[in-house]
Amino acid sequence: MIYIEEIDGIDSGKYFGIFEKLPADRREAIEKLCFFKDKVQSALAYNLLRKGLKLEYGLDEVPPFSYNKNGKPFFKAFPEIYFNLSHCKKAAACVVDSADIGIDVECIEPFDSALAEYICNSDEFQEILKSDNPALAFTVLWTKKESYLKMMGEGLPERNELKHLLEGVSHDMFSVYINKEYVVSICRSLS
Repeated sequence: MIYIEEIDGIDSGKYFGIFEKLPADRREAIEKLCFFKDKVQSALAYNLLRKGLKLEYGLDEVPPFSYNKNGKPFFKAFPEIYFNLSHCKKAAACVVDSADIGIDVECIEPFDSALAEYICNSDEFQEILKSDNPALAFTVLWTKKESYLKMMGEGLPERNELKHLLEGVSHDMFSVYINKEYVVSICRSLS
């Protein structure tokens, strides 16, 4: 299940209400962040995970995180529960599932041709340029690539690998949700 919360309207009172309910290790990690907006984004994403685990699995507390070699978190005590978190300046997102999963949320920013050329193969780049809304088309593609990498538990690959990342990947793995200000993409393992 997908959980999304918009960040606009989160004032310091609501943030501290969420923050005080977080476990000590999460509060400590959040306190290390420099900017208030980053603290809000991180706290909201974790809070969405807490809500999702309560609703879907009846867990009152978020189990301790373990991490794979690339830093992807998982629950050692609950290997059947998969989750992923993401946030941007407009929204926080979480997905909880019974299969390996990745999620990415990104704001729709003005189209940057140089950035698109850097991460897109030639076919992807041409599709974006032909689109009625290149900024949206690019954001959809980028969030798909990012959610795929997060599902796989890998970091960002080399430029050439990034350009060809989704070649041969089934479109059935992806769900995309478009808001007027941001895009959320989910990549779910088919196996």
